[in-house]
Amino acid sequence: MSADLRAGFAARNLFRRGLRSLDEEGSTPLHVLAPSAGRAVGPPTAALRKQASSAWAQRRSGFYDLTQQAAHSPPHLALGASTPSAGRAVGPPTAALRKQASSAWAQRRSGFSGLTWLLLPCLLLCCALTLQAAEDDPTVGSIGDIELHQSEVVASLGTLGSVDREALARDPSALNQLVRSLLVQRVVLKEALEKKWEAEPATQALIKSTREAAISDSYLKAQSRPPESYPSEGELKLAYETGRAALTVPRSFRLAQIFVADETGAEKKLKAVQQRLKENPAGFEKLARELSEEKESASRDGEIGWLNEQQIQPEILAQMPKLKLHVVSAPIKLKDGWHLLKVLDVREPFTPIFDQVRVQLAQRLRAEKARANMQSYMSKLLHNHPVAVNEVALSKLLQEVPPPAAPANPCPLFP
Repeated sequence: MSADLRAGFAARNLFRRGLRSLDEEGSTPLHVLAPSAGRAVGPPTAALRKQASSAWAQRRSGFYDLTQQAAHSPPHLALGASTPSAGRAVGPPTAALRKQASSAWAQRRSGFSGLTWLLLPCLLLCCALTLQAAEDDPTVGSIGDIELHQSEVVASLGTLGSVDREALARDPSALNQLVRSLLVQRVVLKEALEKKWEAEPATQALIKSTREAAISDSYLKAQSRPPESYPSEGELKLAYETGRAALTVPRSFRLAQIFVADETGAEKKLKAVQQRLKENPAGFEKLARELSEEKESASRDGEIGWLNEQQIQPEILAQMPKLKLHVVSAPIKLKDGWHLLKVLDVREPFTPIFDQVRVQLAQRLRAEKARANMQSYMSKLLHNHPVAVNEVALSKLLQEVPPPAAPANPCPLFP
C-alpha cells in the first residue's frame, strides 16, 4: 500500500473516532467544551454555541457526502476521492487519479460482462434441455389442471409382457380407456389428499394391507412369468393346428337398431317411430340418431357392429332367420324395451388363418404357462414352509371382533 493510501486510511479512522466520541457525549461537540489556556471551564456563550453548531453541521455534512459517495460509486473511486496525499489535506481527486479509477471500474464492468457472456450459454442450454424434456415426455391426456404424461402411462404398463403390449397396440381403444381411467383416478386421488383422507385410521390399515398384497402379488407374478421368448413359433403353430376346431367363428351378423326404452309413453313413441320408417324406409340412420335411446349405437347411426350367434340374446336370435338384409324388423320386446333391428351384413362360419389369431394364441399360451409356473412355485414354497394354524385361538377370534357400526342414517324400508 502506498504512503498516500496509508495516510488516507489514518485520517479517515481518526475522523470516525471523533464522530463516535461526539455521539457519546451528546449533541454538543467535545472540543467546544474544552477550556482555553488560563481560563476556567464554564458554560459556553451564545456566540460559542452558534460557532460550535456550525462546525458540527459541517462535519456531519462532510461525513454524509463521504457515505453517499461510497454508496453510489465504485469503492475504489470513493476511496480515491477522499484519501489525502502525504502531508496534504483531503480534497478532490486529481485528473490522473480519476482516470485511473475510471479505468479500474471499466475493467471490473468488463469482467462482469465477460462472466455474463460465459453464463448465458449455460442458461440457454438449461432452457433447451427443459424444452427437450417436455418434447420427450409429451402430455397424453388431461382433466382440469391435472396432466398425464407419456412416461406415467408407460410406467403403468411396465408389468405387461411383449405379447400383451402388442395386443394393446392392436386395439387403440383399450389404450384410450386406460388413459381415461388413470386421469379419473388422479382426480379422485387429488380430492382425497386435499381432505387428508390418507390419515384416516381405516385408510391407514387399508394402505398397509394393500401394500403388502401388492408386493407379494407382484413378486409372485414375476416368479411365475414365462420368458419373453415363450411361446416359440413352433409352439404357436402346434397350438393352432390342435385347436383349429375351437377357433371356428360362428355365423355373425352386422346389426343396427333403434331402441325404445320400456317406460311411460313408450308405446306412443314406438308407433311414431314405425310410422316415420313406413313413410321413409331409407331414413333409418337419421331416425336412429334422433330417437334411439341407446346413445352409444345412436351416435353411430344405430350401428351395433358384428355379433356372432353366441353373443346374441335368444329372443333376438330366434328372429334372425326371418330377417332380410337392409330390411327393418318388427319391434322385438325384451326386458329393457323394444328393439327395431336392421341386418347390414352376414358372415358365415369360418376358421381364421394363423396370422389372424397369432396374438390371441400367444396370450392364451402365456397365461396357461404362468398359471402352471405359479402352482409349481407355491407347491415348493409350502413344502419348504409348512403352514400351522392354532385352531383354538382361531375359534375365539370372532368373539373378540367388534360388530360393525350401525349406519348413521338407516334406510326406513329395511329393519
